[in-house]
Amino acid sequence: MKLFPLVVLFHFAATGTKGKIFSRCHLAHILQDAKVEGYEGLGVADWVCFATHASKLDSAEILSFTGPHRNYGIFKLSNTDHCQDNSRESYTNLCQTCCTYFVNEDLSDDIQCLKMHIKNKGLDSW
Repeated sequence: MKLFPLVVLFHFAATGTKGKIFSRCHLAHILQDAKVEGYEGLGVADWVCFATHASKLDSAEILSFTGPHRNYGIFKLSNTDHCQDNSRESYTNLCQTCCTYFVNEDLSDDIQCLKMHIKNKGLDSW
């Protein structure tokens, strides 16, 4: 348990991965390019609002809870539903990826994963 922060730190140092705090405008442009407008009835503004409240637009944020549960990146994708990390086995690993991929400035995988979540459960299930 106590080794997890060191593992994450080592991963970032080894890969050169770093997060970014996005402006609302920059995120909106990225989301428009990703063609999320109208996806399952949601607009770009809904996605920006969600990211703002989830992470304050910080793609590097990792939120830890009591126990092994953690949320990663700008959309707070979880190790219990969306991805696999070193602390636990994901219940579903819906996005079939490693959680640390969600804490960098490339949001393409985050967006695709959130789309899968929205298609299966909707954004209200968050």
